[in-house]
Amino acid sequence: MRRSNGLGSRWEILARVYTLLGLFLFLAPAGCSRHSEPDPGKVRSRVQHVLRESLDREVGREALAQVSSYRAEGIITLIPERKVVRVVRIVDAAGRMRIELRDGSRGEVRIVSESGTWSGPDDRSLSFTESSLIDVLALAAARRDFPLPYVDREDALEMDHPDRTKRPVFRARGPSGLLIEYHLDKKSRLAAMSVRAEEEPDLVYRVELGAFRKLRGARFPFRESIYKDDEHLAEVRFRDVQARPDLSPSLFVPRVLGKSAPDSTRAPSAAAQ
Repeated sequence: MRRSNGLGSRWEILARVYTLLGLFLFLAPAGCSRHSEPDPGKVRSRVQHVLRESLDREVGREALAQVSSYRAEGIITLIPERKVVRVVRIVDAAGRMRIELRDGSRGEVRIVSESGTWSGPDDRSLSFTESSLIDVLALAAARRDFPLPYVDREDALEMDHPDRTKRPVFRARGPSGLLIEYHLDKKSRLAAMSVRAEEEPDLVYRVELGAFRKLRGARFPFRESIYKDDEHLAEVRFRDVQARPDLSPSLFVPRVLGKSAPDSTRAPSAAAQ
């Protein structure tokens, strides 16, 4: 997996930062390593309790299902440059994400899946790259159905130490040494997400969620603040969000050399097999 600190331009950083705005459902956590708790049974019971409470606070399964797919329009502000870029994010119920960025006459399209990211100036010139650390957080943070994926599989989560603001943290382990962390508020609702590589624990990307509004009965964050460690990279504000829109599958199928790739959720080598 490539590391995002090798990115060249601020525009590419912006593109990858906003790719930051869900892969988590695809990460199929590879088992849960236990902390040195004296009673693992109590730890599991605590996880179950928090998941049930979080689901209740998020108004249940049906409400969360209403925002499993959506189309959001807004702006993203690059904090260091004080630059504003228009953005459209589209997420489908299968967990695929499409990002469209526009800065004047310049554009960027990104299609993110479990095996990598397709990106380019438009749909006719997309190229494939392996997912970076920030790509993983991107797709995870775009999902709006936490804690639904874990209600019946709480072993995929483990309790971590509270964060610096004393919020409870639950962690999932994915392939390639990735750690995805859910930060909950006092009412056990999702307040932030972060991701790090296990072999590089000091490099952390985080998305803080805010400006929640009701959307078809579910809480939806209309503001996202993106950080790399303690550096505030970007601020995202959505102005228009449509839940469960009619989405064409072609939005998530990249074109390669003038043709459509057979499946945007598979790498080129896998698709050719």
